[in-house]
Amino acid sequence: MRFLWGRRSASGGGIQVDARMRALLLAAFNTRYYRRVLDATGLRKAADILALASPAEALRRLPAVELSQWRFRREAFVNRSASRSEAPRLFLPLPPVEKAAVLAAGFKRGRGVRVFSELRRSSLIRYRPQVIAGPIGVLRLLAEANEDRGAPVPRVSHAVIAFGGVRHGFVSDEARDLFWRIFEVPVFGQFLGPDGELLAWECEAHDGLHVRTEAALFETELRPTGPELLVTCLTNFRHPVLRLATGLAGEVCHSRCACGETATRLVGLRRRVLNGTPPFDATPVHALAASASCAAD
Repeated sequence: MRFLWGRRSASGGGIQVDARMRALLLAAFNTRYYRRVLDATGLRKAADILALASPAEALRRLPAVELSQWRFRREAFVNRSASRSEAPRLFLPLPPVEKAAVLAAGFKRGRGVRVFSELRRSSLIRYRPQVIAGPIGVLRLLAEANEDRGAPVPRVSHAVIAFGGVRHGFVSDEARDLFWRIFEVPVFGQFLGPDGELLAWECEAHDGLHVRTEAALFETELRPTGPELLVTCLTNFRHPVLRLATGLAGEVCHSRCACGETATRLVGLRRRVLNGTPPFDATPVHALAASASCAAD
């Protein structure tokens, strides 16, 4: 079993990481699912977590959470004592634009960013966005409707940002090709957490995803069926995610990216398909519901 974690720095960064991990473990202790898991490792009360000399070591001892468990038992992973997270902002991996459309509810509106929580294709086309961003399932429905029956799509001039991650699936090469054929602009993948928080993003070099190390820890665990990427979200205490299996294989890389950044990256991402497991880039039910009006308009 091989683990890859963020490195401590001489400037006290390790202390900050430990404090964040301790807070995350405390948040997890307040959920039905993780309380049983923590109890099995000897962390039977909050005081045990506060007394930990190494929260990171305690986190490593926790078993991985299967993606199917997390998806179908979401209520068991809610920490009701924590306040709800702030609405996430759209992250643009390119210079600012005048008009960006986010095809997902819950995102924060801002200058040049419009959120289409109830999507209608005609409204999107009238808006004339230079960038469209949304879950893979929503983007796929738009693109496939155009390709299959000529349904109109907005003329995008700059980029498509495809949301993947623990809720939205995986940005496969096939999906990228589809979006390129229909929208004819570069496609940037982003890996989002449970509430839309940005965990990793793709730059213009298109050589993997840059990890926001203050927001997420990624590790590779060797399983009988092959390596699998696990994720721990460091900033979401309402919906804590600890060592969640992503359904992906890939490498956690520390080499310099072609863009010049030296931060941790996820490279060679690919979907793991097991017996009876739906494809990781399958359209989620909530994406289908959000796009129903779009498909009919």
